[in-house]
Amino acid sequence: MRFPRFVPAIIAIVLGALGAGPVAAVETILQNDGFVAGQAVGFQAGFVAGEIGASRLVPSGTGPWRVNRVRFLLGGATSTVTITLRIWDDTAGTGVPGTELFFGDYLVTGSDAALQEIDLVADNVLVTGQFRVGIEFQHDGLPSIARDGDGTITASRNFIYTPSIPGWVQSSLFGLTGDWVIRAGVEEVSGGGPDAPQILSVADVGNDQGKQVRIRFQRSGQDAAGAATPVLHYEVHRRVDALPVTIAADRTASRPPLLPSAVALDGWDYVASVPAHGDDVYSVVVPTLADSSISQGLQWSVFFIRAATAAPTTVFDSPADSGYSVDNLPPVPPVSFAADYSGGATHLLWDPNSEPDLWYYALHRGSSADFLPGPGNLIATTSGSGYDDVGPAGSYYKLAAVDVNGNTSGYTLAASSTTGVPEEGASAFALTMTGANPSRDGRLRLGLTLPTGAPARLEVLDVSGRRVLSRDVGSLGAGRHTVVLSAGGPLTAGIYLVRLSDGINASVVRAVVME
Repeated sequence: MRFPRFVPAIIAIVLGALGAGPVAAVETILQNDGFVAGQAVGFQAGFVAGEIGASRLVPSGTGPWRVNRVRFLLGGATSTVTITLRIWDDTAGTGVPGTELFFGDYLVTGSDAALQEIDLVADNVLVTGQFRVGIEFQHDGLPSIARDGDGTITASRNFIYTPSIPGWVQSSLFGLTGDWVIRAGVEEVSGGGPDAPQILSVADVGNDQGKQVRIRFQRSGQDAAGAATPVLHYEVHRRVDALPVTIAADRTASRPPLLPSAVALDGWDYVASVPAHGDDVYSVVVPTLADSSISQGLQWSVFFIRAATAAPTTVFDSPADSGYSVDNLPPVPPVSFAADYSGGATHLLWDPNSEPDLWYYALHRGSSADFLPGPGNLIATTSGSGYDDVGPAGSYYKLAAVDVNGNTSGYTLAASSTTGVPEEGASAFALTMTGANPSRDGRLRLGLTLPTGAPARLEVLDVSGRRVLSRDVGSLGAGRHTVVLSAGGPLTAGIYLVRLSDGINASVVRAVVME
């Protein structure tokens, strides 16, 4: 079963070969209905949340088949709703379908005349025979699935699931006289015999710096004890494509020939091998040449698996399949972030990040050290390492680095130096660093001046604005004092803001702790 996902829009795909190679597989649209544009249809307003209208679709050929898309007519109203698309194995041909192969939530807008389409190319949904496609409703009534208006229905191919019965029944039992307008585009995956390995998935390797995918594949039928031509190992080959490859999908282009004899490998790079041990499923991590990113779009890599035997010219090749890699790791937070107010502006500086895929820095402004960065307080995006802000003096700033994949670092905090200047009438209120800065023993030595014995508090914040420690100092009374701060032990290396506040006045100093 595939994991659910939510897709905010239906995207039409572009199909086509990216270079020379064997002819792409041909897609066939499977349907039971006779709907054509302009034909009258019936929209079934009686569906409620949790119910399903489904069609059994029957491909022709030896298979297996890849389901590239599902088309359906959902109308009777023009509102936008969420539906769940479900696909099951239906080879048993009984009233209840078999294993669920795919499900996902999609936003669709009702239409009385135009077929909606959901692209499944990237989901690699494989079927081995007849299968069932269902539209599950998450709302009551219209817009709803349509039945055609030709007055005929194939009872064994049209179903309704309703939890109130509960279970599956043929839709003709509800008096319906038309086929559901639910269709699927499929392509036959050639070479799907028992001796050819089958790629099950090509997926990004998570939590890495990118340019890697994990391929899972099913063994060859000759990878077994007593095989006539036993497989010794599997080779992974990646197609040579010009970069960047930014079409929406490429799962039908340039399939390699699938014959039990040597295939010309010109145009394919050898990237990995896996020894054969008779396992049902193998997994291998292989490199890609480019990552998909916000700035460059999807970068597809096409692979096939070759099962090699002791005879160099006796091999068994899988159908090609494709996937893409993503850089999942965010940049490190910017360092040496400092703010200084002068000449009517706050001058912000930081050290440039070293990541080669850095895109920009996001700068946010708030009125307190614990403000939350968000779109409403974003004041600049810049590729430089400095910015002059003409906003209010005494502001707090948070800075993050963003890479080309949209990964965002943690935030670094800085405060304008004017927050350390006492307000008029409170000139004795002050905070200074009296010890070494940077500190090399994990302790902060501070000098503070209190005009009265009123309540006052010292706080130490890390670069993200998280409070590391807090201490009441009002009890020290009016006058000058020396305080040594540590968090029950040496502070860890990093950049900190130390804030002295009595509820009216505030003073902030920047402190650095080094190893």
